[in-house]
Amino acid sequence: MNEPIPRRLEVENLTWTELPNKTGKTMNKHSGSWLEFIERLKTVGTFPAKKQCPWLKLATFGDKRSEKGSLRHNANVVTVTGLEADYDGEVMSMATAKEQLERHGIRAALYPSPSSTPEKPRWRAVCPLSRPHAPEQRQRFMGWLNGALGGVLAGESFTLSQGYFFGATPTNHYHVLVTFDDPDDGTCIDQLDNLDEIAISKSHGGSSGKDGRALSPPSAVGAPVTDQTVEDLRSALQSMSADDRSLWVRMGMALKPLGDVGRDLWLEWSTKSSKFDSEKDPSTWESFRPTSTGYQAVFAEAQRSGWINPARNPRGAHIADVGDFECLDEGLSPSDPADPARVDADSLATLDAAYPLPFRGIMTDVVRSALAVSNKPQPYLCTLSALIGMAASCSGIYSLPSGMRLNLYGCGVAGTGEGKDQPRSIATTICKASGGSLIGKPASGPGLEDCLVSHTGTLIALDEIAHFFAAINSGKAPPHLIELAGTLLQLFSASRNNYHTRIRAATKGAIPSRVIRNPVVSLLGFATPEKLGEAVGISNIEDGLLGRFVFAFGQPGVTPRRVNQSWALPDSAANAADAVRQAVSLEMLLGDKEEVDCISIQIDPAAEIRLDELMVDFEQQRQNAKSAFAMALLARSCEKCERVAGVLAVWDSPHVPMITLEHVAWAAQLVLASDAALLRFSGEYMHGGQTQANAQRVLNLIKRAVAGDFKPQKRHEQVMIRKGIAPYSMVMRASKLAKRDFDDAVAHLVDLAEVELVTFQSQHPNGREEKTRGLILRR
Repeated sequence: MNEPIPRRLEVENLTWTELPNKTGKTMNKHSGSWLEFIERLKTVGTFPAKKQCPWLKLATFGDKRSEKGSLRHNANVVTVTGLEADYDGEVMSMATAKEQLERHGIRAALYPSPSSTPEKPRWRAVCPLSRPHAPEQRQRFMGWLNGALGGVLAGESFTLSQGYFFGATPTNHYHVLVTFDDPDDGTCIDQLDNLDEIAISKSHGGSSGKDGRALSPPSAVGAPVTDQTVEDLRSALQSMSADDRSLWVRMGMALKPLGDVGRDLWLEWSTKSSKFDSEKDPSTWESFRPTSTGYQAVFAEAQRSGWINPARNPRGAHIADVGDFECLDEGLSPSDPADPARVDADSLATLDAAYPLPFRGIMTDVVRSALAVSNKPQPYLCTLSALIGMAASCSGIYSLPSGMRLNLYGCGVAGTGEGKDQPRSIATTICKASGGSLIGKPASGPGLEDCLVSHTGTLIALDEIAHFFAAINSGKAPPHLIELAGTLLQLFSASRNNYHTRIRAATKGAIPSRVIRNPVVSLLGFATPEKLGEAVGISNIEDGLLGRFVFAFGQPGVTPRRVNQSWALPDSAANAADAVRQAVSLEMLLGDKEEVDCISIQIDPAAEIRLDELMVDFEQQRQNAKSAFAMALLARSCEKCERVAGVLAVWDSPHVPMITLEHVAWAAQLVLASDAALLRFSGEYMHGGQTQANAQRVLNLIKRAVAGDFKPQKRHEQVMIRKGIAPYSMVMRASKLAKRDFDDAVAHLVDLAEVELVTFQSQHPNGREEKTRGLILRR
């Protein structure tokens, strides 16, 4: 791994708690800059013995006391503001620990424990977080820190409310080391790129914490790992020298939990050393008794030596490995509608337009479990359904910095009998599990308004959304359906404000308007491509309705299979849904039904920068589009991207959500793929609009012109046809369209990447230079 460049990121002031003793019956909260905190560590003072030293905790506490009257217990932790790491192994020095933290770019301070001596070093490391986090996030960050230090930390480091002595004693040679020459350099560990790859969780049997929170279990002896992980471990080991005995032992300890697989890897690596002993080395392996380490320490050590993990995603989007899913890539080919690789290479040059695999964690678990029991597995449809269900669970209390809420509209498209049934159930199940409201197709705009509740997430589930579009696009569309379409248009953006329902007449007088605060309405519908193509017209994109949707297209020709069990929400997803529901319920209890404080979704600096870049990218794509159709479609791409990223952030941390670069990268990939696939779909199926119909007609004429079906009238036309180029003027004459209609049709074909418009100079018989345009088929 290359030496990290220290980053200076704006962070909030650090809040910490000091206690006069370990009883925790009294405590004092302090706040200041990182430099002020370091100064406090340095000047805390000298104390006669360990028991007289004060205690330190980077967290805030509530006012709930334990049975013994202590405020310092797990259930009373309100927020975590930093990490405290305890090392009592008496081998690694503070200076070595400082170097390892610097290799990972981690901002930290280290000081010796009261019982430390130069011969037997014991120390604590404290790492600030950029902002307060929910208590449940601490386990993950501690795993990162333990991994960065090679898995050497004591198990107590993972106890949520554990505090530590700090200060000088007569024997501990107290001093403070700070990572990097400038203490303001380095990065708060929660702002670093995802370190899950090297994380090492608490060991000792995977017991529970004192508050009953489940701690991550260690790798059990003989724990299964994938073939790819074994290959990555072999690659990592080969990048290091087995001649260093200390390293040799540490790597053996890290691999021991893998049982025979780890033994084979370690002995294979050992043979590379001139010190290899075929009799003694296997005995050394048997003597290993690891406590707080795992195979991830091999990756961490190798990266410090410059090794680059081939499994690491260089784009920053944490996307599940396709090999983790059965049937996930079945039936995919470049010619499938879901593959947008051939859509407008110029306007989509900033990002790959392939659909991402499910986002890591909960979404991956949901999609994997659904595919396992699907008669015809459709991974893209399942991913979309999981996302919409997660969005419908995010009530109006979650707010982006702009005030925008997280509701999303989604449409899954697949042929009749191609596996839409399983995806349909995913969104509704997630919505119900997290306390959202579920409704079917509303009969009218006022009917939909009657179902809305302030601050509550609502999911509209439509079995055949094409029928809805066909009805509102009909020249004889009834007023109540036109009104419903208008309501859906309004509700997509109305979630950031108060929504006023219509005043309606009734037999006993008018029904007054209601005020619905932050109505969060998500929608998920399914359709066949033929019916959707017939039902949807250009007007649905130009009026903004279709542009609000995220689309996913199923794969045709999926081989069916028998299944003998039904699908149920995985435990991980059910627990996450419950956490979202509890976070929402807590805010509702703290406020009243009408005035509820929102949970503000933060955006970390790297993600903020990327969102700004994406806004420019999407706008540039919109401006580069040749047709009004594509320009209207791309108008809301950045907004959808930010909403999707917000949904992922909420489900990662319901109480203190923060959008990271990982969330933004995945969301951008999804939105871009959706836009590109819809453009392609419109060319193949949507002929309801006049421009689209004209475009299909012009495309056929271009093919005929290149094939020589038309007689050229001019010399330059003959030359162009011999080169496989259809003369613009010849095709326009054959189309019998007005120039403006013809130009619009060609622009539409260019946006769909069906044709390329070229211009070159030619010479008129009278010697005058003139520009000539031609059309080249892109496929």
